[in-house]
Amino acid sequence: MFSLAERWSEVGEPAGIGGRVEFRTDVFDADSIETLVERLPAVLVAVSADTGRRLSSVDGVDGREHARLDEIGNRAVLTRPAPAAVSIPVLSPVRWRARPPRWR
Repeated sequence: MFSLAERWSEVGEPAGIGGRVEFRTDVFDADSIETLVERLPAVLVAVSADTGRRLSSVDGVDGREHARLDEIGNRAVLTRPAPAAVSIPVLSPVRWRARPPRWR
């Protein structure tokens, strides 16, 4: 959990932003969290420079990590056109014809 708060001087002038990070040590390691904290200022600058920008459009990965993702990832999937959207009600009869439910 990231918690950010504005800080003000005794005379009411802006004095920066303070923050706190809490995380589950059984899920995350301290080095990974430190990396996220180090990248946070760049993300804040990017989204505050363009308030209409989606957070998901901010690239938070460095060159070394991009190279690693290219090595282990499947970027071809990301560049393919998305399949046509099909709703669950439309899919249900198709699925049931292929494998009817056993209710007994």
